[in-house]
Amino acid sequence: GTCMSATDCTSSSGSADGNCASGFGVCCMFILTGCTASVTQNCTYIRNAEFPNTASGSQTCTYTFNRICDNLCQIRLDFDNLVTVGPPTTGTNTVGLCSTSGDTVTATSPTGASPPVICGTNTGQHMYLETGSTGTAGTLALAFGTGTGTRTYNIKVSYVQCSSTSKAPEGCVRYYTGSSGTVTSFNYPNQFLANQNYATCVRTEEGMCGIQWSQTQGLTTDSFQLYGTTADMKGPADESDVDTCPQTFVAVPVSDANAQASIRICGELFDDT
Repeated sequence: GTCMSATDCTSSSGSADGNCASGFGVCCMFILTGCTASVTQNCTYIRNAEFPNTASGSQTCTYTFNRICDNLCQIRLDFDNLVTVGPPTTGTNTVGLCSTSGDTVTATSPTGASPPVICGTNTGQHMYLETGSTGTAGTLALAFGTGTGTRTYNIKVSYVQCSSTSKAPEGCVRYYTGSSGTVTSFNYPNQFLANQNYATCVRTEEGMCGIQWSQTQGLTTDSFQLYGTTADMKGPADESDVDTCPQTFVAVPVSDANAQASIRICGELFDDT
């Protein structure tokens, strides 16, 4: 929540959830449960009306992010809970397509550079949305089709000013901090989503000068499998080489003495990089 006086919390249509500021303020929670609403407060939670029970299908819920502060650069969406019907796992030209399942989660940036459309189970994931400098700061639309399945969401909306240390580098859909961690694809460990093209970024930590990426070991399922419609093989290859991992791949930046380049990795093995 947001620390403010009890009076300001009530007048802003929030609800107190504990004390802050040594008891001089309250932790004010802002929760939107309507299917179509505008976000007007930082750290607002948007939930389906039935939460934690499942939402009904055949509806689209759209949330508009108002520009509530100056010097606004981004909005961070934390999916504390996000479960929708996942994409098909079989079929011709339909595997992984959220639009085929009828359920889509679409964040739209006014800059035109929007995150990918996702579906399935994405609890614990997050994404950043570039807000531009004028007008509406963006929207989030959750469209539910007629298919049978669980549909729940509880999403935290955080406004990130351009001067904030929480701001992600421009163009990063996901931004991780800390000296170690795990990065997974949207809807992991379920069906890999189609039509995904986004950047995942990691903050440089104090005293650190590089990153080592390695495949997670010890799981009951394979933690890395990336294939396109052709028999993609594991890289490395620079970004100009379309013969190695031509369609589905993870591109990892690497530095050499002459230039900044990337290698493409696909197939079933992700060697330490």
